[in-house]
Amino acid sequence: MKEFNHFQPTEIMFGVGRVKEIGQVARKYGTNCLLVTVPEFDAVATLYRRVKQYLNDAGIEVTHFDGVIPNPTTDVVTAGAVLAKKCGADVVIGLGGGSSMDTAKAIAVEATHEGTAWDYLFYKKEPTSKTLPIIAVSTTSGTGSQTTPCSVITKSDEHDKSAIWHHNIFPKVAIVDPELMLTLPKDATAITGFDAFTHNFEAYISNGTNPYVEILALAAIKLIVRYLPLAVRDGSNIEAREAMAWADTLGGITISSAGVTLPHGLGMQVGGHCPQVSHGQALAVIYPEFTRYTYRSAQEKFAAVGRIFNPGLEALSDEKAAELCCDEIDAFLKELGIWSNFNQLGVSEEEIRSIADDGQVLGDYKNNPRIATIEEMYQMLKICYDREI
Repeated sequence: MKEFNHFQPTEIMFGVGRVKEIGQVARKYGTNCLLVTVPEFDAVATLYRRVKQYLNDAGIEVTHFDGVIPNPTTDVVTAGAVLAKKCGADVVIGLGGGSSMDTAKAIAVEATHEGTAWDYLFYKKEPTSKTLPIIAVSTTSGTGSQTTPCSVITKSDEHDKSAIWHHNIFPKVAIVDPELMLTLPKDATAITGFDAFTHNFEAYISNGTNPYVEILALAAIKLIVRYLPLAVRDGSNIEAREAMAWADTLGGITISSAGVTLPHGLGMQVGGHCPQVSHGQALAVIYPEFTRYTYRSAQEKFAAVGRIFNPGLEALSDEKAAELCCDEIDAFLKELGIWSNFNQLGVSEEEIRSIADDGQVLGDYKNNPRIATIEEMYQMLKICYDREI
């Protein structure tokens, strides 16, 4: 067994109704918080009011930054950091999906350091212990950001999507309340849920994986295969929401230790060049070509996942089960209603070339069992461009 390290400092508070404890949790870190969310809309208006009331009842002054957007930008982070400094925030709460939690993490860095959050990307300076404490409250089941040391942000003028990755931006506490996912629309449930699958699948096959990650990842994949279709069909199914919330949380833990692989590096570039495409959408488009490119280099693991989807594959060799795993993932995408191509998502052929050219900017591709060249990435993306739908 190879040597490995595993570090997970986030306190996880899991269960229906746990959001009611947000006031007592935040009170441990200060009396003045910046609440970070997307703009208010009908489905979240009541939740925002409840959270603010829970915080106020605990004696915490709340300043609400509601400027988060999908694929959050450096401009958004700076606006939030300015507000955090102006109100004297001593804790930052990210309430929402991955965009809100990632923005909260970046704000916690920029509000306490020289320069901007962009200066603290994984290959630049390290954020220090001055980073404001972060509390993450997830309302989707996909990104796992509530348990990761990662904040993904985009510098729009450079078409560059990258990440801060450092232990100092692990949330101090993650509140995972499956009840908050009950109003998540069908499409968002499918896309974010598939993102949770990719996190666990890629952590499982990653060159940087370890035995602890493998156990957690397989447990999460089993939950997702069983419960994500149920959650898509009936968003009010609390059993399905609980299972997906836990699988999502496990995905954050697994990628924090083992990292992600080729699809994520490419998917990040899609978001940087084409911000109208969500992260989950990009992954859904890339996956059919990624699996067929990779499975021969990780046959035992692809076979294991294929047999989770289809127990009938137990009777087949690993080689055949691994190959058929690709078909099972295709069928899963179609069942979820997220089978697509880049043309449908408004990505041009010229942008495909630029995305591929940037495909090795992030190091995720190095974790893949089979390492892709830029030209191989381009060929994969070209097939993804006009795949039959």
